Amino acid sequence: MPRRRKDVIDEVEEVANDCEVIDLPEVTEWLQTGCTILDLAVANRFPGGLPIGRIVQVFGGNSTCKSLFAYTIMGYAQRAGMETYYDDVENSMNPEFAENCGFDLNHPDFHLGTSANLGEFFDGFLKSAVDSKSGKNKLVIVDSLTALPAKIEQDKKMDEQGFGAYRAKQIHQGLRTWNRRMAEAGVTLLCVDQTRDNLKSAFGGETTVGGKGLEFWSSVRIHLKHKAIIKNSKDVAIGTWVDCIAKKTRFGPPFRGGRFRLQFDYGLDDISTNLAILAKCQGKTDSDCMKLMTKVAFNGEEYSIKKWVPLIEDQGLEEELRQAVWAAWQELHKAPERKKRVW
Repeated sequence: MPRRRKDVIDEVEEVANDCEVIDLPEVTEWLQTGCTILDLAVANRFPGGLPIGRIVQVFGGNSTCKSLFAYTIMGYAQRAGMETYYDDVENSMNPEFAENCGFDLNHPDFHLGTSANLGEFFDGFLKSAVDSKSGKNKLVIVDSLTALPAKIEQDKKMDEQGFGAYRAKQIHQGLRTWNRRMAEAGVTLLCVDQTRDNLKSAFGGETTVGGKGLEFWSSVRIHLKHKAIIKNSKDVAIGTWVDCIAKKTRFGPPFRGGRFRLQFDYGLDDISTNLAILAKCQGKTDSDCMKLMTKVAFNGEEYSIKKWVPLIEDQGLEEELRQAVWAAWQELHKAPERKKRVW
């Protein structure tokens, strides 16, 4: 006998009442990345930064300074009083580069791990961060999550195939399981991931491995792309310019970003980056904060940055410089005035 429509509706309402929907805690704290333009692109506010208690993915091709960028964020987290965790899956950490970026490996609240598989990471390393009773916010960096194999892959022979889908499923399941607990405990998970060539597309392009689970659960996805090499007077590479784009952000409009300067012996140079941004914005904005930089001879040349960086550092004008970038950012991204929509 077919069921009546009213009975079906009553059953659906009963199930809906039993399944209470609980939103994640609202983000009230932010972690600066050391790059003003990226902080603004992600949070769409000043000073901005990465959201505390959310999942963040940083991805890009080889030699796009993903690890150096992660070291810089770790250093800012330590100075902000956060408990820090770093899972060096690929055993590729460079202590010298880490210290240059402000990352203290001897900090008492720093924990280093080398997980062997996804189970060890989710149920061991990440669990220890979530269950920590320190009362502090935590930053967990894994380099990289998609490089971790599933336990079943380790127990099988090399010629046995068909476990890639299982690993992607396990990543998705792990992030789904720990997403809410991380948000409630103030744990920020930053996953560093390298892109691969997309062989399934006739037009090429890049893709990330490990399925779509990380893309789905990430609140912020940052794409890094190498732009230019910085060389000294002896034609030796001393750094690089990197394009950063917030491909996904739940806190503002996506696909915004900029370009930052990263030196191998210093780390992310935010002052030089902000000077280059204001030089590019000159003539495009009319902000009062831009008057701070009117005496700078902006010609788009390297010598002007070298000249003014020590002056800004000596006079303590870093915050005024960041305020000027924020004012320029607001004017450049101001929405055009339109008639109010009538519904």
